[in-house]
Amino acid sequence: MCRDLESYHLLRRYIEICNSALAGADPSSPSRLIVEAGLAGRKAPVTIDIVDDRPSACGVVFVRGGAVQLAPLVDMDAQTRWVLRRRFLEEVVADPETYLHQPARLDWGWMQARKKTG
Repeated sequence: MCRDLESYHLLRRYIEICNSALAGADPSSPSRLIVEAGLAGRKAPVTIDIVDDRPSACGVVFVRGGAVQLAPLVDMDAQTRWVLRRRFLEEVVADPETYLHQPARLDWGWMQARKKTG
């Protein structure tokens, strides 16, 4: 799991905001269409590393039922890694409304990383 439980909970809250932003977006909005296209058919999970003063592998994200899911590292094995900055996660969690209304501001880059291996 993460270096600390706080980091895992931070990532879990971020994933919840990502899913809420996706669910609340206008079905025809460009950001929703792009994210849904990225989620569709992706099978390979991605390990998320949270970086502040040093990297900390924190959890594994994957897609199930059209939503982003999070699992502890011990539950899944992922060969692809994606880095998220702790400061960015904290900003999103501190002000979720901004990101719920502007899902394009969330970091969906891990979907591209998955594309290479999935």
